[in-house]
Amino acid sequence: MNHLKRLAIFYLTICWTAAIFIILLLPMPWKYYPAGISFYDKAIHFVIFAVFGFLLIYFLNSFERISLKKACLTAFISGFFMVFLGEYLQAFVPGRSPSIYDLISGYLGIMISIVFSLALFHESKKRLLLHVCCATCAIYVSEVLEKQGFRVVLFYHNPNTYPKKEYEKRAKDVKKIAKIRGLELLIDEYDHQKWKKAVRGREKDKEGGERCLICYRKRLEETAKRAKSEGIRYFTSTLSVSPHKQAERINKIGQEIAKKHGVEFLSENFKKKDGFKRSIDLSKKHKFYRQNYCGCEYSLRPHTPHSS
Repeated sequence: MNHLKRLAIFYLTICWTAAIFIILLLPMPWKYYPAGISFYDKAIHFVIFAVFGFLLIYFLNSFERISLKKACLTAFISGFFMVFLGEYLQAFVPGRSPSIYDLISGYLGIMISIVFSLALFHESKKRLLLHVCCATCAIYVSEVLEKQGFRVVLFYHNPNTYPKKEYEKRAKDVKKIAKIRGLELLIDEYDHQKWKKAVRGREKDKEGGERCLICYRKRLEETAKRAKSEGIRYFTSTLSVSPHKQAERINKIGQEIAKKHGVEFLSENFKKKDGFKRSIDLSKKHKFYRQNYCGCEYSLRPHTPHSS
């Protein structure tokens, strides 16, 4: 959630809290109430506290360090205190009086808001956009992330891959993963010339050098942008599963980009616990195409730039 939206929810929560006390503590000449108002009074208690609980959870759940469970627990404690305080103060308001039925109605409203929030926010908070470089890496990494509780969305964005036939060959197997695992797949436009422009002057760098860092940053930047536009809170990449890539450098770039775009980067080193070996085994099992170079034309033929 971006800063402005979070601020808007915060002020709405404050205003709603103030409105609750105005409604509950406004003096009421009961003799003017129509018959059956008691039922409507209980319904009002239920609704105002249900909305309060939902707004509070929505606001707290937008913060990275506050889990959905903590947000719900805070709403539970805050809501129950507010319901009790409201009924207690009514004892001092003309035309008002505390009621056990009002307490029950308010408490039920809080509980319903928690149940609703758990159902609504659980999946959306765990949705993650996974930058995929190839099927061999993605088949294992997507499995790990699903076990961690994430709902994975695959994102195939690799303008570094050369030639285009190679790009399409890898994309074909990534589509197979999406079908096998039942995952959503987003495929970005192939713009190799734009990538070449970004690394211009670094054609002769050694593997793992500055050219590679520029490439990581470019692909992670596009992943972060896509995550934000799709309303996905988390993003990460399969890049760190490769034994030829340093997870620390990739994670550092990812964290910098996440702050810039207002999303969250999941820092991981997927090669740990025999991650790379596991990815190879799964790739063989599903008969995926296994490339023998990262995809970059300068990696394919060092120091000899290709035209495309």
